[in-house]
Amino acid sequence: LAEGCRKTVAEAHASFRYHDLARSEQVIRREELSSGIQREVAQYLAEVSESQLSRMDAIRLEVLQTAASGLVRIGELGERLRDLAARKIEEKIGAAEDVDKDLNEAYDLVMAQFANILTLLRQRDAKTEENAVKMVERLAKFSSRIEGEWRRRLESPEAPASPIAIYLQAVIYQEAFDLLFRFAAQLA
Repeated sequence: LAEGCRKTVAEAHASFRYHDLARSEQVIRREELSSGIQREVAQYLAEVSESQLSRMDAIRLEVLQTAASGLVRIGELGERLRDLAARKIEEKIGAAEDVDKDLNEAYDLVMAQFANILTLLRQRDAKTEENAVKMVERLAKFSSRIEGEWRRRLESPEAPASPIAIYLQAVIYQEAFDLLFRFAAQLA
């Protein structure tokens, strides 16, 4: 489930980044697969919860249930990013090179956090836990740093002359940043 969600986010981001709806079609197919896996995971965890569990196993079960719920939300957010990419393409909203760099940096941080979470779901590891916590802090700092900066970049002299074009670009990029940081929040 986690790997499927990671791929959904990667494909949706690639669709947004490269203005390529063909890449985003895979997001729809992957989400259907993830939904099936999610149902199986939820059913399995429900069956396990009906058993007599030790305190430690009950805690592990709760962690897995929380992780599964968070991954479902990430899959849904991946679909929203795919829809945003489609909107960006349909409305012919151009790329903004400097803002795209920040967006790609946010994406890279989210993917690094995915790697941490995938490792932790397979086997608990103190070093990976520490890396995951540091990544949460790094993402928070990055979010604070770029919050207003990317809007200023859109309004630079190289930006489209039309205020409507700038506005549409700002709305699309604001939502893209919001989705990336929501992925990060779910991973946290």
